[in-house]
Formats: sequence, C-alpha cells, structure tokens
Amino acid sequence: MCKLDGTKFAAMIRGGAKFLEINKKTVNMLNVFPVPDGDTGTNMFYTVSTAVKETEQVTSGDISDLAAAYSKGALKGARGNSGVILSQILKGIAGSAKDKTEITAKDFAQGMKVGTEIAYSAVTKPKEGTILTVFRVMTEKALEITSKRRKEVNFEDFFTKVIAAGEDILNKTPDMLPVLKKAGVVDAGGKGLLCIFQGYYNALAGIEMPDVVEDADDKPSLDAFERMVEDDLDEIHFGYCTEYFITNLKKKVTLSDIDKLRDYLMTIGDCVLVIGDLSLVKVHVHTNNPDRALNAALKLGELDRLKIENMMEQNRQLLKKREEEKKHVKPVGMVSVCAGEGMASIFKDLGVDYIVEGGQTMNPSVYDILTAINKVNEESVNKQGQRGKRHRFP
Repeated sequence: MCKLDGTKFAAMIRGGAKFLEINKKTVNMLNVFPVPDGDTGTNMFYTVSTAVKETEQVTSGDISDLAAAYSKGALKGARGNSGVILSQILKGIAGSAKDKTEITAKDFAQGMKVGTEIAYSAVTKPKEGTILTVFRVMTEKALEITSKRRKEVNFEDFFTKVIAAGEDILNKTPDMLPVLKKAGVVDAGGKGLLCIFQGYYNALAGIEMPDVVEDADDKPSLDAFERMVEDDLDEIHFGYCTEYFITNLKKKVTLSDIDKLRDYLMTIGDCVLVIGDLSLVKVHVHTNNPDRALNAALKLGELDRLKIENMMEQNRQLLKKREEEKKHVKPVGMVSVCAGEGMASIFKDLGVDYIVEGGQTMNPSVYDILTAINKVNEESVNKQGQRGKRHRFP
C-alpha cells in the first residue's frame, strides 16, 4: 500500500486510538515526568480519541477534510502536558493531506517534519528524553526512508522502520532523564506515541488487535516508584495543573498578545504550553497561582473548559494506590488450564488465582496463558528489576 485515501486514513487513525486505549494503563504506569501523577496514557488517549470523533462528523470522506478534522479534534481534546504536545504532532501529520485526495509515505514524512517543528516550538523549555525526542528520531528515520528511494514507499514498510527507530530511542530515554532512570522506566509520552503508530500500522496491515495488552516488562518496580514519588513530592515547585481554552477572542487581540500571555505564564509556573490562533487558544501551565493564570487570559477573551488539578494530591493518591497493591502481592501465583465450570470451581476452591479455559480439544494460546499470568498479582519483580519465578499449574 503506497497511498492513503480518505477511507484508509480513517481506518489508520482509528487503529492508532484503539491500540493506545489497549495500552493506556501501561503508559500510565510509566508516568513519572514532569510530575508522577499516572495520567499520561489517559490524557493522550482522550486527545487522540477526541480527534477521531471529530473526523466522524465529516460527511465528504475526503482525506483532506478528515485530516483537518483530526487536527482540530486533537486541539479540542488536548489534555495534560503530553496531550497538548501530541495535538501539535497530529497537527503536523494532518497537514500532509491538505488539498490532496491521497497521500504517500513521503507526504506523511513531511507532515512528521512539520509536526516535530511545531511541537518543539510549543514547549517553552524542551527537554530531551521525552515524547519530543522520540518523535524527532522517528521523523528523521521517516525522512531518510522516503528521500533515498525513487519509487513510492510502501506504508507498511515505512511504519515498521519508523516504529523500530522510535523503540530504539525510547529505550535510551532513561539515559537522558535521571528521573526515568531512578524509577526504572522509559518515557511515558514516547511510549504512548509508539502505541499510536503501532495502531496505525496494525490497521493498515489488517492485524486484529486484542482487547487487552499488559506489557509487564514496562512496569516499574514498586520500590523504585515509591522512592521516586516520595523524593519528588517535596520537589514539586508548582502544584496546580491548570488548563483552559480561550474562545471568542476580543477584536483588538493580536498574536503578539498571545505570545505575551505565554511569557507571563512562564514567570508564574512551568510546563507552559500556549497553542492555537486568533480563533481558539489552548493553555496548559503548572503553577501555584491558577487565579493569576486565569485572570491574565481573561484579558484576551472568554474562558472555556477550565481544569485545575492538585498534582500533589494526585501524587499522594498514586502512592497510596501503589501501597495498597503491594499489600496484596502474593509470593506465588497460580494459573490453571482446565475445562468446564465444575473443574474451574474446584480449582478456585483450592486457591488457584486465574482460570484459563481449555482442554485436549481446545488448547489455549501462548497469549492466553501469558495474559492470565500477568493478571495475577504475584511477586514477579525484585529490587534489581529482574523477573522472579512464575508458577503455572495444569
């Protein structure tokens, strides 16, 4: 498949949203930067799912119209630091289809290039080792692939190589951000982005996606996570995640005024993101003075969809949840493969944690067994981050 029309584009973006939803909990578990509040996967999924829903309102079916709606929906649904950055990445990708009936991998790569540029420019203080780094490296690979060949590149080959480049740099993010290395995780935003691209690939390749994916190797050890959370709680200098849209901007407002708002927010907080234009502006800031952030914006227009979250309390609740989970971890977990409700009931009475239905004529797949094992809350990671023994009982 060397070209995408509206139908294929729609299927692709639905696949991206679905695969991220499948892996949302895994991405949340990796969330330790900029604040360990465990919501990166949720925020990114809300952003991309809102983008997909916006495309469902398009009646023409043209890729140009669908892509424009995808970009608009991503901005409207942008939530959290990662969601706002993702919306800019998707804006660049969507731009590759402007005024076109089909796009090639080369067009897509150029869109990624634009997405990289606007995503970096949207962040006031870009840091390497984040979603920005992962997408930049993926973009470099995309441009390399499409510039070397004279013939059009197959989209499946294109995504395979771009995703591989992303996975490689994702595994290096702990070397770029000390907080990731301390917690023993890779960057959550980068992982979420790769889930979207994997979903793109799966949809175009016709790969059926499972309902649940649990990637246990990506989960941080509880000990490492707790140390990181306890140490970082006192280091949260700006405690309130403040987000809102500015709508119906006043006639006298200019783009320069929007830039001035961004500059002001940088004096009262961090993680400042101000994106949009004179029709709609999205603002995200971590601050101790959300009232000031709101009052400054009121000078430009009306406020809509306000959200203020106490990140210190989120942090405490996350640690509390981890402690509760740790209390119920068992040294040995038991998984049984058996046929029939009667046998299943007997095994459960004997203390088996999870039953996989199967027998001589319906052997379960490896995936079924691995999924069952990962659902059992057993002690499987030691302080060095190595997997412990897993016990399966037939």
